Amino acid sequence: MNTRCKPPVPVGSHLLCGAKEIGEYLGLSARATYYLVDKGRIPPVFRMGGRRIYSQRDALHTWLAEQMRSGHAIGHDSSGSTTAAR
Repeated sequence: MNTRCKPPVPVGSHLLCGAKEIGEYLGLSARATYYLVDKGRIPPVFRMGGRRIYSQRDALHTWLAEQMRSGHAIGHDSSGSTTAAR
């Protein structure tokens, strides 16, 4: 877990803190994670005071499972670019 990330309220170990942790959970780079969050394609993410993003592991797991069931999971196209269905 990212030890540099200290949320303003104690929320437990199920909170993923920062694009790096969220990206690692989803199999993405931090840059790709920020891109998809900014495009609204990873919805269970929130910000607390600035640029840093957070997500609950359970919420991401549920969202990712729904995306996979519906065929809208995040993937990579033939050029290696990150894609996500709308």
